[in-house]
Amino acid sequence: MYLCKRVRELFAVLLVIEYSLCDENEPRCYSRFDYDEKMLEKMVKTEIKMEEILAKLEVLEKRQTNVETEVDNSVKETHGLAKKHDDLKTELDNSKAAVETFENMTKSDIDGLRKSIEMKVQRLDAMFTNSTESKLQAPIAFFARVSSSFTSSRGQTIVFDSVVTDVGGGYNPETGVFTAPAEGLYVFSITVMVQMSSSGSSAYFSLKKNDIPVMWLYANDKDSVYETPSGTGLLFLQVGDTVRLTTQNSGRHIYGSYSFFSGFKM
Repeated sequence: MYLCKRVRELFAVLLVIEYSLCDENEPRCYSRFDYDEKMLEKMVKTEIKMEEILAKLEVLEKRQTNVETEVDNSVKETHGLAKKHDDLKTELDNSKAAVETFENMTKSDIDGLRKSIEMKVQRLDAMFTNSTESKLQAPIAFFARVSSSFTSSRGQTIVFDSVVTDVGGGYNPETGVFTAPAEGLYVFSITVMVQMSSSGSSAYFSLKKNDIPVMWLYANDKDSVYETPSGTGLLFLQVGDTVRLTTQNSGRHIYGSYSFFSGFKM
């Protein structure tokens, strides 16, 4: 805008100088009136030309303004495109980081799943091996009776000293204790014949696993001479676990041959 203004001023000055001077080729002025007339005519022409030039300058100014506006818009658009480019680049970098994180997580999850599957396969293999070995093992079973009647004392282990069957060597007829030679499920059965009286009308017995009671037998009758409590239990034993039958009260007369203890591994 400043440049156009200077150009306009320069053009105006040049035109004034040009038309204020007399052209050598023009005819000489012979009178004052003639001179004034010619000068007036020249001034009118000069003014017309100046108006034309000013109009052209206004058009140029408008064009320049439009060009400047377009340049400013182009600059703004360029800046906007540059910002979009930066945003897209940032988004792309974030997407790459997210993909890498997902790949790492997926790999970690797959590795964890693979390890879990391997552990389960190992457990299944171990279970199959144990099952196969258990089936291939020799059977374990025993059956023993009390050979002679006796009077019990509190907490006494009943010794079934007359062994009828003992496969696997788990029962000890000297102590009355069964020791598991192999891990597994065992079934135990107990029957005890007790002489009842008015002074001793009840009798208690407990089957103990590792000295912990797991099953109880109970008899209570004043009218009958004999009572025969019995029971069957299922126990899971590990190698070395013990099972035995004990009395819970004293002074109870236990008959032999009618009292027995048996068990076997399933």
